[in-house]
Amino acid sequence: MSLVLWVCSFGGIFGHNDPELNIEEHPVYKVCDLSLVYDSLLADHDTTASQYNGSHIVSEIVIDRLEPRAIYGHSGDCPEIRISTDKNTTQKFSRGNSIVVYGKLDIGKNKELPTLTVTADHVDTGTIDTGSEYYTLTDNGDLKAYSGSKTVLCGLNDNHIQYRVPASWQSVRCTDEGKKELFHSEILRDSDCYFLNELAGSEKPEFFVIFYFDFNDFVKYDNEKNNLTSIETAIIRNICPSDKNVGTKKFLFNDKITYKNRKITYYVSTYDNCKVEFIFNEVDDGLCVMMYVCSSEYTYKQDALYVQETLSVG
Repeated sequence: MSLVLWVCSFGGIFGHNDPELNIEEHPVYKVCDLSLVYDSLLADHDTTASQYNGSHIVSEIVIDRLEPRAIYGHSGDCPEIRISTDKNTTQKFSRGNSIVVYGKLDIGKNKELPTLTVTADHVDTGTIDTGSEYYTLTDNGDLKAYSGSKTVLCGLNDNHIQYRVPASWQSVRCTDEGKKELFHSEILRDSDCYFLNELAGSEKPEFFVIFYFDFNDFVKYDNEKNNLTSIETAIIRNICPSDKNVGTKKFLFNDKITYKNRKITYYVSTYDNCKVEFIFNEVDDGLCVMMYVCSSEYTYKQDALYVQETLSVG
């Protein structure tokens, strides 16, 4: 495997640090009507629970009563929803308030009287934006809504891999001719690249790349195709040749998770003065690789999380 990635060099030298784009640690919340979930549980508990249990959701709820560390409310015909939170949060609200809850949904095992509990990451007043399908939440509490009408469906590997990107990204998408100039390798012949710094008129490099790495094309021997760590290390080493820690015991800045039955590995590396975060998604016969490259902060971190959330293979 041989890959040369050209990146403009500006200021902002990075040391290694933890991945910022781990979707388990920074979840994307799917808009969810809990009254519909409750009805579905009554009809088919096991199937519904397998679909929703443990998922991150955002939902509107009306408060019925308050306890020091819990809010109890209802949504439509769903008689009681428990919101697990803290005392500082419960003190902000009163009985009868309509709230929006962002958190992880847990479904009880009782099939006759299903119980719904949301472990809250954030609770706020107001309503969910009409037409929104997903929300992201920053560490400082800023929210961003996403809807299909304001995003674009994209695909790789003859659309076997699909994902959505914000519609605004289309104006800064690298053309096929541009990719030939920038990426001197066949490994990126099936890729998407977005120059995100151009959205804000910034000269500091910041871009997002998605490409499909086909084992059948790029891994010579069949017995090497299951050694994902070696394959991922080889990809990173070729993209970031100046990072001498890649593949050594010092290169420990990675997270491994399983998300939506898909195994994901995150790595953080450097290229010149830029930080490069890799997201390796295991797919059939290959890897869907996402790369976020920046010289300072992740300006479009929420968008990058949304792209991960919408990734599908089939």
